[in-house]
Amino acid sequence: MKSAIILFAALSAASALPVSREPSSRSIRATYVATIEKVPAGVGRLEVWVPLPTDTEFQRVRNLKVDSPYPGSVRREREHGNSYLYLSAMQPRAGRLEIRVSFDAERGEVVRPALTLGSRREPRPQDLSRYLQPNRLVTLSPRVRDLARRITWGKTTVEGKAHAIYTWLVNTMLYDKTAPGWGMGDTERACDVQKGNCTDFHSLFISLARAEGIPSRFVIGFPLKKDPAGTIPGYHCWA
Repeated sequence: MKSAIILFAALSAASALPVSREPSSRSIRATYVATIEKVPAGVGRLEVWVPLPTDTEFQRVRNLKVDSPYPGSVRREREHGNSYLYLSAMQPRAGRLEIRVSFDAERGEVVRPALTLGSRREPRPQDLSRYLQPNRLVTLSPRVRDLARRITWGKTTVEGKAHAIYTWLVNTMLYDKTAPGWGMGDTERACDVQKGNCTDFHSLFISLARAEGIPSRFVIGFPLKKDPAGTIPGYHCWA
């Protein structure tokens, strides 16, 4: 994805206020562009997958429009319910391919009173079990489990363990996009070289949290600025 152009229709920035207040929200109008710089000549079939914004508990998407030189279809993956554009073109034209997606969205602030210190816990949804399992890159190898135990030693609460993992991570990992293999979200590589981008940071955090029985998941999106208009050069991810 090349860039995102964001026009904010309203602005209500989140701040560290008591959780008893009403959550803030903001409305945006956004256009983002997916680009393939050079489609090779002679390609028999080209397939493209472009992520699309999705309605959630805290987000409502309207007026979604796709501008593409080839027809496509909007699909939804089964496990997480994320929407995406699927495009398939036979004998595509060589050269630059650009797909533009525009939409309006209202985004609400996520406030979870039950996560504040000393409050009662929310019931755990049954489907959180998937966020305790390893996958191909976000591993739960013996050394990951051992590292998680050492980092959280003496911590008895979920909040205490999560904060210990966070503190260790920011004091150990180096944000660096020069070493080969960065940006893949490979937990084992992150343990080896202790550097990478946000994807690598969060994959390691997720592995360590899951090793301690804390459900954790990977979320990706645009980091909205406070400015009323501007360009966001790329994505950001969170755990």
